[in-house]
Amino acid sequence: MGHTDRNEGRTAYSAIPSDLVKRRAAMRDRDARLLMARLATYSPFDRLLQNCGKEHDPGIDSTPEWQVWTNRPTTPDQLAIEEQLEHLITASSCVLHVGVGNSSLGRRFAPRVAAVVGTTLHDEERILSENEGIENYAVVRANKYSEDMDRIAGQFNFVLDNNPATFACCVFHFCRMMIAYLDLLRSEGVFLTAQPGWGWVVRGNDPNWSFGWNEWALLGEILRMPVSRVTNSVYSMQRSPDSGIDHQHSAFDVHDAQRG
Repeated sequence: MGHTDRNEGRTAYSAIPSDLVKRRAAMRDRDARLLMARLATYSPFDRLLQNCGKEHDPGIDSTPEWQVWTNRPTTPDQLAIEEQLEHLITASSCVLHVGVGNSSLGRRFAPRVAAVVGTTLHDEERILSENEGIENYAVVRANKYSEDMDRIAGQFNFVLDNNPATFACCVFHFCRMMIAYLDLLRSEGVFLTAQPGWGWVVRGNDPNWSFGWNEWALLGEILRMPVSRVTNSVYSMQRSPDSGIDHQHSAFDVHDAQRG
C-alpha cells in the first residue's frame, strides 16, 4: 500500500470502482458459502445459525458498554496481540486493525510502519483518530461481517482482530469475514487474534460462538492457512501461495453451498 495519510486512506476506501467491488463481493460470497458448507460438518459450527439472511448490517448489536471505546483502556487481549506485533513489523509493513477502539494501536505503530488502516462501526472512534493527526494512520467505518470489507483497498502484512466471532450473527457472515481477511492479506501475511476475545461471546448471543484453539486450527486447515500458537493466548494464521478454499476438492460444490 505504501505511504498513506488519514485522508488518503479514506479516499482509497471509497474510490474503488463499483464494478470491482461487485466482482470482489461475488467471489467472496461464493467462497464464504463453500467455507460455511465445510464447517457445517463440524461441531460447534453445526449448532450455530447457518445464515441469518441479513442483507445489511449483519452482526449482533452489543449493549452500550461494549460499543464506543474512545475513552476506555486497551483490553489485555489486544495488548497481548500488540506485544507480538512488536516483534514482527518492519518499516515497510502495512497493518489492518479491525476495531480501532481508542486508537492506541495507531499511536503505537503507525509512525513506525508504512500504513495502519483501521475499521470501526462508530463515528466517535473515527473522529478521535482524525483528531489525533497520526502519521500513516487512516480509520474507516466498516462492518467486518459485511460487504463493507470489499471496499478496503490494497493488501496487508498483518490483519488484527481480537474478537472475530464475538458479535457474529450466523456462520455465513462469520465465513464472509474470514474470506475477506484472507483476501486482504499479502502472501505470507499474518492474521492475529487472542484467545480471550476468540472465546468471548457478547451477552445475548449464542454461547456456541465461544471458540478455542481447535476451531482456529480447523479454520486454518480448511482455508489452507498454517496456524501457530505464538504464545499461550495469541494465535496466528498465515497466508501462503496455496491458501484459500480448495474448489476442486471441496466436499460441496458452489451450488450445494448456495442451497445451504
